[in-house]
Amino acid sequence: MSLPTILVVDDSRWVAGVLDSLFGPLGYRVVYAPNGAAALAAARTARPDIVIADVRRRVLKFIGFIRELRHDPDLGRIPVILWSAVYQPYEIKSLADGCQPFTAWNKFDDLDGLCSLVENLTR
Repeated sequence: MSLPTILVVDDSRWVAGVLDSLFGPLGYRVVYAPNGAAALAAARTARPDIVIADVRRRVLKFIGFIRELRHDPDLGRIPVILWSAVYQPYEIKSLADGCQPFTAWNKFDDLDGLCSLVENLTR
C-alpha cells in the first residue's frame, strides 16, 4: 500500500521541508513543486491525494494551476487547500474564483488544525 501523497506548490522549498517534517511522521509522502507548470506535471505523475498551494500576489500563477487541475477529468476531484501568509481566508476565496472546491487557510497559523484538515480531506 502506498503512502497518501501531498503535493505542496510553493515558491519556497523551505515550506515543503516544513510540511514534510510535519506530515512525514503522520504517514504522508510530500511532493514539492516550485511553480504551476511543475505542479501540473507532478500532479499527473504523483497522483496526489491532496494539494496545498500558496497564494501570493507575485505567484498567483498557482491559482492558474488549480484552475487547470479542476478542468482535468482525472485530477479535478483532488482536495485543495489554498493558504497564504499574506491573505486572509476570505481574501483567498475572492482571488481563487474558478478553483472551487477548495479550503482557504492561514499559512502556519494552526498546524494542528491543518493536520486534522488534511486527515479529514484524504479519508
